[in-house]
Amino acid sequence: MRYVTMAALVAAVWVIPSARADDARPAAKTPAAEAREDVRVEIARRTSGQVGTAEEGLKAATDAFAAAVAKFDLKAVDSLDLTAEAGLKACERLEAAFKDAAGRARSYQAAVKSLRAETEKAPEVYRQLAGYYRGEAGKTQTPTFKANYLKLAENSEAMAKVMEDRLKDLDALAAGGTADRKPAEGDVEVVTFLEEGTKFFRDMGAFFKATPGALSATERKRFKDDLKALAEQTNRFMEAFKAFSEKLKAAPVSQKLKAERERDLAAARERDRDRELGRAKALLAEADGLLAKRAEEWAVLEPALKAMVDNGQHAGARQALANWEASWRREAQKYASPAVTVAGGRAVATHAALVPAEHYPVVRGGSAAGFARVVRRLPAGGVEVEAVVGELKPGDTLLVRVV
Repeated sequence: MRYVTMAALVAAVWVIPSARADDARPAAKTPAAEAREDVRVEIARRTSGQVGTAEEGLKAATDAFAAAVAKFDLKAVDSLDLTAEAGLKACERLEAAFKDAAGRARSYQAAVKSLRAETEKAPEVYRQLAGYYRGEAGKTQTPTFKANYLKLAENSEAMAKVMEDRLKDLDALAAGGTADRKPAEGDVEVVTFLEEGTKFFRDMGAFFKATPGALSATERKRFKDDLKALAEQTNRFMEAFKAFSEKLKAAPVSQKLKAERERDLAAARERDRDRELGRAKALLAEADGLLAKRAEEWAVLEPALKAMVDNGQHAGARQALANWEASWRREAQKYASPAVTVAGGRAVATHAALVPAEHYPVVRGGSAAGFARVVRRLPAGGVEVEAVVGELKPGDTLLVRVV
């Protein structure tokens, strides 16, 4: 059993029911008429599917383009300080990287245009859908359904605004910038930039083949400065792509991308939990290590004190014991064991060192009993805690490092 107490050291998700407007119409309607869907709903469903497909295409193209740009090795120019042969190899690597990225960029641009074309239709489609829902709210007698129809209309209007903002982002992206940043002076269209870069490094490689010696120091510096400017421009392109990609991932229409985002968020939460839990486990291991060290020291000290007493050195033995205990009291002052109070379904602990969102070992009866997370600070003082491994019971304490 592991002993870790410091006492041992010192003694409405919304759920909209399925309700068709046809249900409120006279029973004389034929089955075909009852099953017929309002054209605005049909168009909205089809438009959402088309936008979602275009989103998936753009995400795939963005990921491929980003992977290609990540292969750029502009630092390879450092080899130009050595020989023409090394410079030639550097240019060949850069030519291949720019060529690959140029091909990916063409696919990326096509995906941007495709998404823009589908998105351009969406604002009006969503506003028409909002009109349909408002109309159904006016015809619906059930208060709950009426309120939900109005909520759907409100959400549809919000989606229209989202699509309008996305159009602005797509236009800015096509221009080489973002919605809040214009292209820098001297920036060119990305495919042009990459195609010209491909040709430049091919021509530079030919130069190295035709030149038996290394470039002069002045030429090397000028070339390296040019490459630095190219690297900065490439980074600006990628910042713009990343900014829009993050927006797309944050609010996709595509059900596939929504599912991917949920998985990514869940994985991120799990990583955060593991990281915080890892710190708590390290604290527990630290306390265990101290207790093991104390036990080892006592195993040596106890027979030595007994021998001193047997030899009549009572005062020396008392002083040695007092010094040893004082050193461990100082060590224990680095930790605290605030008690957990459980009442009304809420667990509370009080200590200044407890920090919201952080995890701490739980101790019960002198041994480890799991881990808890601080949920929030309480207005009346102290913090609310919840178990993340095991459970919290009255009388439990938390292990906290205070120094």
